[in-house]
Amino acid sequence: MGIIGNSPSIVDLGTSREDLLSYYRQSGYWGTEELARRYACDLSPCAFLLSGSRQEELERLGQHTYAAVQQLNVRLCQIAGSSHIPPRDGHFLRIANAATRGLLRPLDQETAIPPAIKVDMVLGDEGFRIAEVDVYNPRGYGFSAFLEGSVPESLRGARYPGVSLLSELLKEKGGREWYAVVSHHERFYRETFAILARALAPHGIRMGVVDEEALALGRTQIPEGTGVLAIPASLNLHPKVRTELLERRAAGEIALFYPPVAYLESKAFLPYLRTCEGMEEFVPRTHLIGRSIETPDMTGPLVLKAAVSSGLKGVVFSELDPIEFSEGVEHARTMRTPSWILQEQVPQQPVPLTVFDKSGERVVRDYYLRFIAYVTAQGIIDVEITARPDPKVHGAPDCVQIPTVFA
Repeated sequence: MGIIGNSPSIVDLGTSREDLLSYYRQSGYWGTEELARRYACDLSPCAFLLSGSRQEELERLGQHTYAAVQQLNVRLCQIAGSSHIPPRDGHFLRIANAATRGLLRPLDQETAIPPAIKVDMVLGDEGFRIAEVDVYNPRGYGFSAFLEGSVPESLRGARYPGVSLLSELLKEKGGREWYAVVSHHERFYRETFAILARALAPHGIRMGVVDEEALALGRTQIPEGTGVLAIPASLNLHPKVRTELLERRAAGEIALFYPPVAYLESKAFLPYLRTCEGMEEFVPRTHLIGRSIETPDMTGPLVLKAAVSSGLKGVVFSELDPIEFSEGVEHARTMRTPSWILQEQVPQQPVPLTVFDKSGERVVRDYYLRFIAYVTAQGIIDVEITARPDPKVHGAPDCVQIPTVFA
């Protein structure tokens, strides 16, 4: 195990390519040739070392973010329940109503938020900065469980609690038997939900993975008294599944780990979250763009983001795609309900990571990092990293995925 290059934050854990490849296969992530193609990435034996100060920073970020999302939902429900809604508040409410995805609206007065939320971050010269608060997204837990299992046994105690904390939250929310419902639109993630299910089993949680179509056709049933991880926001092929799950939850027949408040994950709320206590430190300058909103005067590298999007879809960087960026801003200015945000791009420097090349040899290459944290009111479940040679960091065949460990 050793530090890579001049980066004190990156360590090569010493895992061989053969051992890493064996783990990828045995875990089920690359369990078949089809899955190996679906989840193709470069192999790296590295981990990110979180110093004590970085851990404290992340804990503070998590606490403030979770509290801000709770404040946001309460505020939206208050506005929706008011008999007189001022124009400014009505504007705020329209953003939420445009992002309900067929689930609950603020008018339904569901003030609860998910017990755990996903936060996407970058690490700049001044520390961690939030790119996105992905409130209604359970898809990442399988990737987190997968990376947790890749850490050598000798380091398991020097990291976040991971699956053990998630299992405790599931038990508190609704017991020990759960189901992950996979929509047709999100079928790409089916195997990662299966990995999560296998990781939860030693912690006393039984989780089944069921497809939207199987529920719609009655081939699979979710028994009364069990829990559903989340009602997918993309149950569009068989909307009756969404309706049935909402009705069963309202009747108390099933528990939901994620309250059906998909509107909270709209990126259009980032400017509001930045105004909440403790959040200005972590959220870069972010502004809504729309027909009735004066376009802010922002200079330097910027990012244009669609309010409702997945991954890097609907994300345009001013320096990388200047023409598309300018055209996107002009289009966003025409929208009656603001559907885009403009955000300062956090300057990043690539860091050296050891990867295995095509011949299986260790080589060092530079990568840009994106940090994904799963935060709760009780603390952080885990922090994982996706890295790419390109600043547009997302899952791709040239990405690497590495865990974090404590320094």
